[in-house]
Amino acid sequence: MEKNSAFDKQINDYWQQYKISDIYLGFTDMYDEDELKTIFDNFMKGLLTLGGTNKKKWQVDNYEMAMELVFSDISDQFGDSDKKALTREFQDVLEPLEGVAIYAFDDAGNSKQGPDFDAMLVEVEDDFKIGAAYYPEYYTDPDADDKPPYKKPLDATQKRTLANIKSDLANWLADFKESDEWRMLNDAVSFDDADWYIHILVEQLYTQYHIAPKDWGVEMVRAVMTDYFVSNVGMTADKYKDVAPSLLTFVGFMKSHGLIDSDQANLILKGIQDINDTMIARAQDPQNYSESKKMILAMQEAKIDMKDQDAVNAFMARSNENTQAERASKGLTYDQTLVSQPKEDYLTMKHVAERDGHKFSKSVATKVHDDMARTAWYLWSQPAQQHLHDRLNEATFVNALVLFADEVYAQTVATPKRWNGENVQTILAGRKQEISRVSYQQLVTSLEVLVSYLVEQGKFTKGNAAAVQAVLDAEHEDLQYGKVVSMQQAKKLLGKKKKRNKRRK
Repeated sequence: MEKNSAFDKQINDYWQQYKISDIYLGFTDMYDEDELKTIFDNFMKGLLTLGGTNKKKWQVDNYEMAMELVFSDISDQFGDSDKKALTREFQDVLEPLEGVAIYAFDDAGNSKQGPDFDAMLVEVEDDFKIGAAYYPEYYTDPDADDKPPYKKPLDATQKRTLANIKSDLANWLADFKESDEWRMLNDAVSFDDADWYIHILVEQLYTQYHIAPKDWGVEMVRAVMTDYFVSNVGMTADKYKDVAPSLLTFVGFMKSHGLIDSDQANLILKGIQDINDTMIARAQDPQNYSESKKMILAMQEAKIDMKDQDAVNAFMARSNENTQAERASKGLTYDQTLVSQPKEDYLTMKHVAERDGHKFSKSVATKVHDDMARTAWYLWSQPAQQHLHDRLNEATFVNALVLFADEVYAQTVATPKRWNGENVQTILAGRKQEISRVSYQQLVTSLEVLVSYLVEQGKFTKGNAAAVQAVLDAEHEDLQYGKVVSMQQAKKLLGKKKKRNKRRK
């Protein structure tokens, strides 16, 4: 399928949302991100081409044809090769493809088309001779995840079963809200929160273990609480104290209303109580959080309105940019379209041959350039620097620091660990004459972030760090376009700071 640039932004927005969905996360153990993105992109291009950009108008036929276009692309790549190998390839992409289709359908909110949509999925499997009916070994092989907790998405029949369970649950919760059990709890937990925790438990017990409430087992309930609730549910650590009381009260309601065996209910109630402290303890450690949960918590901390899709998309784009910048800083593979590549002017800029006993070396110049690029990428990606993102872009920040480091080395043969007040002030004086006031302010701001980091990392001696910081402080105190702050002014300011510090002691 040819690239259609008209849909690129919408597809990318959907992709950012899809990446934090439970459906997507269910595939990450079995497929590479590149594979999942290719399937997603090809399906969405077909869906948007066939159904238009208004998701409310998408019809079941649009989803079906978009899936068939993905298979058609695969068929074109295989040509006239082995039909069995081609069908096997169809089978390999079937589940992530159905996952994308289900996500798009659910997101569109056209629930009235649900039965037709389910029937369509079965029809596609029959048309291409794939799915459980044609490849039973794919679903039953011991190496293909045939033991709970299941990671594979639900098939069409299981999806309908879950839909029926959720329909029953809605009725139970309506009765629960009016029950004596709930009245005993409602001063401690809001019903919306309790409703949320209960839905999570019910849905995950079926998704992971394929069991309805009447068949719940205590170990399964404990596992969902200590694993899924901790790793995937987007709530802060302090909220976990409300989970067990909500679940205990609801299981008690189920027991009193005959919705679950009494003896089994007692075992589950004891299991919830026993595992509660473990769940709460695990929830205190962010190392136990999935990437999607970290993203959700970061949005909550940034006070992003989750209903404002533009704000969510902007935040996720920034987060993705930060992730790629941090990967670049660590020498890992990264998306170069999202990470600014610094200009390589150091290869041609004029330089001195020697200064203070140090000879200029092209290999050292290259190392200074590359090391500063990695440092700039790292700093840009860190939470402490996110305030900068509203004042300048990544390219400005990265190029400002890398070019400055290149120029210091070219003119003074000083690597960053040998920067001092004099060579920093010399390069600043030149830059101040060459660039606009706004760009100069951005340079000084970027250098302040860098110097703070280098000091923290022990890359400066205390004396050099204080002298360099004094130069930057002087620029802030007397920043005027075209006016150069002299070393005498910087030393004077440094002297004032030392006196202030001495008085504090």
